[in-house]
Amino acid sequence: MACCCCGWFWIVVAVMSVLSYLLMPSLYKNIYRAMIANFGPLGWLKRKDVTGKIVLITGAANGIGRLMALRFAALRVKLVLWDIDEKALQQTAKECEQLGAESVFVQKIDLSARENIYQAADLVKSKVGHVDILINNAGIAKGGLFMEKDDQWIEASMRINAISHLWMAKAFLGHMIETDSGHIVCIASVAGLYGAKTLVDYSASKFAAVGFQEAIENEVYYLNKRHVQFTTVCPFYIQTRMLDGIPIPESLNKDVLSPESVVDQIMDAILTDQRMVIIPPKVRFLLSLKPWLPRRSFQQFSLRQHK
Repeated sequence: MACCCCGWFWIVVAVMSVLSYLLMPSLYKNIYRAMIANFGPLGWLKRKDVTGKIVLITGAANGIGRLMALRFAALRVKLVLWDIDEKALQQTAKECEQLGAESVFVQKIDLSARENIYQAADLVKSKVGHVDILINNAGIAKGGLFMEKDDQWIEASMRINAISHLWMAKAFLGHMIETDSGHIVCIASVAGLYGAKTLVDYSASKFAAVGFQEAIENEVYYLNKRHVQFTTVCPFYIQTRMLDGIPIPESLNKDVLSPESVVDQIMDAILTDQRMVIIPPKVRFLLSLKPWLPRRSFQQFSLRQHK
């Protein structure tokens, strides 16, 4: 039965591809890429060459930020690494140089303040050049009931996880629009698509980050800039230091993602210009139920998955 369904799926894909190619050639490429990105082998999608490109990664000292830096270093890019953890950042930079990065420029920065971002961005432009790929990865999270959390923590969560993305775009998107080139990547979370209990402030910040990414992409498209790319990545729980402050239900331990597997998919998404990546894909099933199930039924279903 599964094979039969799979066969019918690809027949539908083929028919849609032929019709879109004949009726709207420009739409054909987008439908084909979307189908392959979501359901097919990514090897069918051409990867772009990033050699010599300037790649800025926030939160690059640890976790998936560090792993992305190492992967890009092997592709011989010019790296700009930002983090508040200066010691770990220097270690990441050293490893990137050993892996073949064309250059590595590091900056200790607190992303919670707009002025810090603008000053650091000006230094990057003067010392390194205009950023080609901007990866907004830095974030903070802490579990606990919303009403019991400190106000300062909640403000910091919103500033670092969401508002910093606005200032990063103000700092670097202008040149991308002028040249109709570049790529902005938002490392968000499944919590930015589904409200997560005991992570209310984090969830709110990630919803904001996802919403901003979609809105700014639409605005750039409205400006008739077709070659500025946007990628949003929404992973489930990842086994990094951030997870230390989040109590994970025992039933979900088996679903916690390894940083390496997540970065594999992030790199695929960036190098093939994918728009939205949800990790793991099975989470899409739960999210697809949101518009259809009664609110209480959806809440009861989702809470059963988190006990």
